[in-house]
Amino acid sequence: GQALSRDLAEARTQQQATARDLAATQAQGQALTRELAEARDRQQATARDLAAAQAQGQAAARDLEARRREAETLAAELAAARTALDAARRDVAALREEAARLDQTVRADRTTIEARLSDIARLSNEIRALTALRDELERRARDALARAEDEARRRQQAEAQGGEFARLSESARAQAALLAQQIEVLRAELARVGAALEAAETATRDRDVQIANLGQRLNAALAQRVEELQSYRSDFFGRLRRVLGDRPEVRIVGDRFVFQSEVLFPAGSAELSEAGQQQIRNIGRVLQDIARQFPPDLNWVLRVDGHADRTPVRGGRFASNWELSSARAIAVAQLLIADGLAPNRVAATAFGDTQPLDERETPDAYARNRRIELRLEPVPVAPPAATQAPPDPRRAAREVLGALACARVTVTEEAGGLRVAGIARRGAEAELRAALQSRAAAGALANLDIRPFGEALCEVVEALRPVPIASGNSALRLQVVGAEPLPPGSLLRTDIVMPDWAGQLALFYIATDGQVVRLAVLDRQAAGARFRLGDPRGAFTGWPVVEPFGTELLVAIASEGPLFQPARPEAEPVRSFAPALATAVETARREGRRLAVQVVPVETGP
Repeated sequence: GQALSRDLAEARTQQQATARDLAATQAQGQALTRELAEARDRQQATARDLAAAQAQGQAAARDLEARRREAETLAAELAAARTALDAARRDVAALREEAARLDQTVRADRTTIEARLSDIARLSNEIRALTALRDELERRARDALARAEDEARRRQQAEAQGGEFARLSESARAQAALLAQQIEVLRAELARVGAALEAAETATRDRDVQIANLGQRLNAALAQRVEELQSYRSDFFGRLRRVLGDRPEVRIVGDRFVFQSEVLFPAGSAELSEAGQQQIRNIGRVLQDIARQFPPDLNWVLRVDGHADRTPVRGGRFASNWELSSARAIAVAQLLIADGLAPNRVAATAFGDTQPLDERETPDAYARNRRIELRLEPVPVAPPAATQAPPDPRRAAREVLGALACARVTVTEEAGGLRVAGIARRGAEAELRAALQSRAAAGALANLDIRPFGEALCEVVEALRPVPIASGNSALRLQVVGAEPLPPGSLLRTDIVMPDWAGQLALFYIATDGQVVRLAVLDRQAAGARFRLGDPRGAFTGWPVVEPFGTELLVAIASEGPLFQPARPEAEPVRSFAPALATAVETARREGRRLAVQVVPVETGP
């Protein structure tokens, strides 16, 4: 009976546990039901989101297609703009050449005009002086008349002293009469000077009209020559196309026949390949054949333009892209001359990387920009030899130096001829010799002493161009202490002599990596003061020579008053320093403050 009771109790316990398990299972089932409902809700929400995302994707695709069409339109507009820009560049180049020719034509009249202007200035000064003298005499006459009237009144008041006052009155009247005569003489002189001034101004205006008419006639003649040459140019290009074939690397662009450099030259070389020589000889034969049809009075020249890409030249025989493009243009011109084309019918010019056809920074763009361009150009007929003055080598040299970019060069006379000395970018020496040769001045050159520096530093040198190169005591003198190249770790020291006027001194160092370091700014220094900068002293340990090494520039500037306000940073890039320097120079010149500049290349490295 007890066993049965225990079994019954255990059965009840199991029944209760089973009931609890069942309740828990029911609760879990209800929870699962709720979760399932929530999952269905989430699935529906996800489906709605997916539908919305698909709608957004379709809208984005439509927007992308619209943007693609817009990009194609912009690309077409950009191509048209580049074509227009190329045409504008050609027009600007033609206008510059025309301006240079007009400048040569009217240069003979410029001296006469300057003399007339000098006479006008002198006459104006005389007029101002005579006017001042007339005003002074009129004032003295008025004073004399006033004294005479006072004396007359005093004579009436003191008749006892009448005799003395009468004499004084007569004296004043005589002095007034004399002054009146002098005034009349001055007025006549002023009238004469005014008439002379008016005649001079009229002559100057007539001369200006003559120059303007001459320019118009030259423009008309040049336009006529261009029109005459256009038909022959078209024939020349058409026959060249038939001779050379339809090749993508050889094409006609406007009025130019363009060869990619790889067609004529190996990479980085100015030696024509065998295939390139054959191409140039073909061109020479075609041109000589067509030239026989030219009218005798049609003066023309085949211009060979060398162009390079923006990739810096590293190593080899060429220091810059300008030298490489120049050597390639000269090689083509020399071969044409060797094959029978007259030397006066060929001109070689170089543009380096300054006139790219494609502004993109891609290999394809670089390949397009490495090219040789040929174009037929009209040349104005020179005036008869009888009207031309004999060439002046010194004047020609000065004109060439004035047009030389990125340089500070002077020309002086020595026993053996002209001495040209100074600093210039690398490659300028060959350019200078060629320019002097073309101006009949190379034969008078006795010594060419040019210290070269990298083209990356040209911005600073060009900013200093308005400051003339002084000589004698008016010059600022700067010298580097020690033998060059300065080895790594050594100290940069300089000896400086101020010009013959007192002023502030600023010293800057332009490194080959395009960084400008402000070494020193000294307050007012006495005229002709001599001192050394860079020696260690106290806490100052000096200016050590560190990388990068190469040809760098040391720039000293003396100025009446501060050059920069506020002062420049201790270190900055050339691209920010050079514009600020140009503005400071212009401001000082506009305010009449004197400036003296000395730029010295410094060789550093092992």
